[in-house]
Amino acid sequence: MRIVIIDDEEQARNQLQKIITNYCKGVAVVGEARGVREGYQVIQSQQPDIVFVDILMPDGTGFDLLEQFPDRNFDVVFATGFNQFAIQAFKVSAIDYLCKPVLINDVINAIQKVIERPFRRNDLKVLEENLSHNLSNPDQETLAVIGRFKIDLIEINNVVRLHSEKKYVDIYTLDKKVTSPKALKEYESILKNKLQFIRVHQSHIINMKFIDHVDRKDGSYIVMKDQSTIPISRSFKEKFMNYLREMA
Repeated sequence: MRIVIIDDEEQARNQLQKIITNYCKGVAVVGEARGVREGYQVIQSQQPDIVFVDILMPDGTGFDLLEQFPDRNFDVVFATGFNQFAIQAFKVSAIDYLCKPVLINDVINAIQKVIERPFRRNDLKVLEENLSHNLSNPDQETLAVIGRFKIDLIEINNVVRLHSEKKYVDIYTLDKKVTSPKALKEYESILKNKLQFIRVHQSHIINMKFIDHVDRKDGSYIVMKDQSTIPISRSFKEKFMNYLREMA
């Protein structure tokens, strides 16, 4: 499998190439580039199977480069040092990404995902569109939840609650449920800057704006506007009640 690395930082390119060479079997780095223009030329000449590309470069973005290949026959792994809301979007709608400085296991897993993913072309299109949207509209974030056979797009502000069930997380809006293979802890990290979301139980995160009422007898459960009943565990109860007092 042939790989091209496109990044304006020489150190980042060298680090990635070293990891691929030393730890990834059956692949080889066949070209490098420092930006969009060089990247286009290298891809045209080397015909890679995978392109590792940075997002922000001096002569454009990784998306600018990919737009020049509307019918591309290679897969893409984004590598970026951009660690604000864009990375949050990646963690839920991620096809493949690396956060600098890259880690060995991340590179290995990214390549393995490209090999195993059954519908990687469509996945990549969704990621590009979703991340581009978040880069330009930070207040209108959308989650792309990738399942085995489809990709569901959910506006974060429309999420009523999240429920962890064994190895999966069910994400509920008022009109649908979407199941994600991600862990609830990962969603908690993603939503930490969204003040309306709070964890009230080991298995539950709720959106405060969708609370219908709280049981007044002992405050042990919450009824949401979708009529679901959410338990409040002892370890999260004090934090939740303080939150309610601040809202009063």
